[in-house]
Amino acid sequence: MDGLYAETPLYLFRVRQGKNYRFRIVGGMCTSCAYKFSISHHTLLVIAVDGCPVEPVRVNSIDMYGGERYDFVLEASEEVRSYWIHVEAIGNCEELQLYSLGILRYSGAKSQFLDDPGYTSHHDEKVLNPYNGTCSKRHEGVCIHQLIGLEPVAHRVTAQDPDVSFSLRFGFHTFSVEDLSQHREYETYFEPSSNRRMSSVVNNISFSFPSSPLLSQRHDVKQSVVCPKGQDGAPRCPLGSGSYCQCLHIIQIPLCAVAQFILIDKGNGGVNHPFHLHGYSFYVIAMGTFENGQTEDDIIEGLHRGTLEISKNPPFRDTIAVPASGYTVIRILARNPGYWFFHCHVLYHGTTGMALVLQVGEDSDMPRPPPGFPKCGDYVPAVYDEKRRTFSTYSMG
Repeated sequence: MDGLYAETPLYLFRVRQGKNYRFRIVGGMCTSCAYKFSISHHTLLVIAVDGCPVEPVRVNSIDMYGGERYDFVLEASEEVRSYWIHVEAIGNCEELQLYSLGILRYSGAKSQFLDDPGYTSHHDEKVLNPYNGTCSKRHEGVCIHQLIGLEPVAHRVTAQDPDVSFSLRFGFHTFSVEDLSQHREYETYFEPSSNRRMSSVVNNISFSFPSSPLLSQRHDVKQSVVCPKGQDGAPRCPLGSGSYCQCLHIIQIPLCAVAQFILIDKGNGGVNHPFHLHGYSFYVIAMGTFENGQTEDDIIEGLHRGTLEISKNPPFRDTIAVPASGYTVIRILARNPGYWFFHCHVLYHGTTGMALVLQVGEDSDMPRPPPGFPKCGDYVPAVYDEKRRTFSTYSMG
């Protein structure tokens, strides 16, 4: 910060020339910054994403987002000395030129001091998971959907039409000062700058958490807080609420169905949103950016007609970064009944509404809580009534 840095010793990885080493790197961040990982003078042989094996692919660097994990093999075949391990902020954070360092040291190398390389941000390299999905023939990037998954894939998962399909358009809703101060409404929002107040949304809905756990206390959650369903069965804002609302966003999926989700970035901030699904890994069958006037309807029609190319051996993972002003198509085989959280892994996006719950199966398909299992809910405090000189239950009425 302001040109200063911590003097904590850098982490040192020791390797022996001629040996191979398996590394697992974890995107343990929760900000909107993406990061580029590389090791100077070495390539990375990527063999797994989010713990699921893929056909090995050799790259120079990996672009990472919150919640992602990558396994790679490092071949210690270079000159015996020390090398920098780089982690650099990219994308909308590139102008900040943030970076962190580690050291890869070969056995027998002198403990010489390495000159700080500073911020490098290589652009002429082969990169896995490139920012904004730049994976056309003009670029060296390898997008996630181009990886070949080694997990067995049921034929019905990659069939032309899934059992159910949902379009999830995510972005932001901007509040005026009047919205937040004159209607006795207490909206959830964040402030990216001093004069902007925004809520995060999926299909214009800002997710509102239930007062009790859905799995163990579904019948204690008032139906009035759950988003109503439209004629197509998908959740929507209540009539009369306009183009924005806050409610408990639940998408219901039949047990054992193949469910498709088309994730569509409707924002304009240039951020790649990493979405993480609890309870499942999913197949990434297609992704890209909208080019040459392409629309959301074109993507949906292309999937239905089979003109949009999809992977027949898709990678299997639980977190995916959607390109800014782009789309990603994922599918699950819904065999794990329950209520599963699906959210943006950018902390202040997820906590201000960019999330939903997938309900897989009916209540009868889900495990019953054990006898005596603790319950929880809203705490409604008692309020002292001056006239009656007694405490009474506070009402939000």
